[in-house]
Amino acid sequence: KLMRQIRNISDFFLYFASNFGLDKYEKKLLYVGLFFQIIYFIYIPILFECDAASYFNSAKEILPYIEGSYNFDRGPFYPVFLILTGSIFPGTLSILLILQFVLGVYSGILFYKICSLFASDKYSFISSLILILSGLMLFGVKQILPYQFFLFSFFLCIYFFIKIIKFRNKYDVYAFYIIVCVSIFIRWEIQILFIVSTIFLLLLNIRHKLIFSILFSTALTIFVMFFYTILKFLVSNNPDHIGKIHMHSGSQIFWNIYSAAYPYELNGEIKNTSLVFKKNGPNTQMMYDILLKRLNKNNTLFESEKQWLSKEKYHSRKILEGEKKFVYYHLYDQYKSNPKALVDKIFHTDGYRSSNIEYNGFYLPFIVRQLKNEIGEKDAQNLLFKASYEAIVSNPGLYVKRRIHNFISFFNFNYLSTSTFYSLKTEYITIAQPYNLANCASDTLSSIAMNEYDFDRY
Repeated sequence: KLMRQIRNISDFFLYFASNFGLDKYEKKLLYVGLFFQIIYFIYIPILFECDAASYFNSAKEILPYIEGSYNFDRGPFYPVFLILTGSIFPGTLSILLILQFVLGVYSGILFYKICSLFASDKYSFISSLILILSGLMLFGVKQILPYQFFLFSFFLCIYFFIKIIKFRNKYDVYAFYIIVCVSIFIRWEIQILFIVSTIFLLLLNIRHKLIFSILFSTALTIFVMFFYTILKFLVSNNPDHIGKIHMHSGSQIFWNIYSAAYPYELNGEIKNTSLVFKKNGPNTQMMYDILLKRLNKNNTLFESEKQWLSKEKYHSRKILEGEKKFVYYHLYDQYKSNPKALVDKIFHTDGYRSSNIEYNGFYLPFIVRQLKNEIGEKDAQNLLFKASYEAIVSNPGLYVKRRIHNFISFFNFNYLSTSTFYSLKTEYITIAQPYNLANCASDTLSSIAMNEYDFDRY
């Protein structure tokens, strides 16, 4: 019986590996993807923003003798991967970038494999070629974020999901759920795919023997996720983690809703709009009141943001001097004697095209922190979620435009310009991040990695 189990496991891995061979079309896609990935790799600079710093600090916390802080809102896959690739110690980004390069190239081939399950080789090849040329699979090669891993794992999930429907092979079921489980720990959003696909597969195979493999794999995936929440509890000593894969969904959704919605052109400059206005409803009004109450009690509360924003340059066509050259002055310091004006600005009471709105993402840590301090973590998350829902319901047209804009921007398409596509002379829209934003790179990276970052950015 033991030998049979070992043989089954061996057969599964052989079957899994057999999915990654290359036919003649896939070899052509390999050469095309390789060519364009090299171009992107040379042209696009390394992107290291504060989200990347969060993953690095989590990885440092895992290792002994290195000071860090674990962020339970992030999946554990990428921090572990940073450790395995030597990004933390000895501290080089080279191995990580090479692996992301390979994933970008192979993602185009994986898309072909997906298409070939329900279309001809010719149409699959053309579709994959279009996808590669769009850059969607390639631009994340030098982002120090789990984008490439997420995209690759998502395609892999879709590939085995379609194979289950088409061939009803139990090995495809096992492969699908293994990849789904890994993908969940890359980005929590894959839980939606896990739930929807499981319901579909159960209904499809309710009278088929494959249902036992689906039920077993589903139960095992749920067990792994629940076990992870137990580990979080044991590490943090916070019982609220038990049974919760993610505890801060409210602030994460609010970040997405608040930071930017839809671009518009004003005097030759592209600015962004926001969905969060004071007039949206009672939950947004409650947030407004809480912040105003706390600032009226202590109008220096926002000085907590000075350290990371006082060196961030404020972009303007005007010549600015002194403290006006930096974001901190425009977002906070100029309102130090007028708390109401600051809160009005944060919640855009003068309309969604408020001044400084292109920097409004910098208000988010302050908003979330003050809500937590006033009403507690749990109630703050609930309020942020309700305010996010309120923003979407109050501005459905703007929200849809924002989602369309985000999708189109991945293809480097600029529908606000007569030139149609962004020129290579300009910074690529999907990685338009300043050098060493808020000092996150210099405060986080090792000397070796910082030298690599500096070399690549200049």
